[in-house]
Amino acid sequence: MDWRLVLTLIAFAIYFVYNAIAVCRFGAPKSLSMTYYNFQELNPKLKWCFPVMMCLMAGLLMPAWIDLSEGHNLQFMSFFAAIGIILVGMIPNFKDGRMEKGMHTGAAIFAALFAILWVCLVANMWYVVLIWLILLVAVMICTGTVKSSYIYWFETVAFACTFTSIISFNSYSTSTLSTIQKVSS
Repeated sequence: MDWRLVLTLIAFAIYFVYNAIAVCRFGAPKSLSMTYYNFQELNPKLKWCFPVMMCLMAGLLMPAWIDLSEGHNLQFMSFFAAIGIILVGMIPNFKDGRMEKGMHTGAAIFAALFAILWVCLVANMWYVVLIWLILLVAVMICTGTVKSSYIYWFETVAFACTFTSIISFNSYSTSTLSTIQKVSS
């Protein structure tokens, strides 16, 4: 199995398990970042869960993401998106002050924007964004969380698109490389 796929699947597993626990325990949150406060209210010792999840997930995802973008003029987008995710994790106290809220929110928008742009422009999988958006709007409507958790669901769209595209793009890149190697030998 390709190292990029392994790192991406580990990052996805971390993200998925964290979200599954959070949603099962607290319901659909207002935003993914809100789970920082949810876990902290449950037990103050759990406040580290959100920052560790975000930094570990992005840290594992970054090498594969950057490597898959190798040679593309927009390779920097994968780096910017991953750094934005790490910054969100490092500044989890968005309720504590204006500066923290601005930096946290800015980093979240920065990460989501570059992740979606990478999916559309580098991986050329704009349809993945459309499919996940339709699916998660349906989930919002079915669960009645349109008003209360729309930020969380749109964040979920960005992460789902990113994971889906990196896994698909990696499979495509690996099969293309294998075909080129077979033809050249």
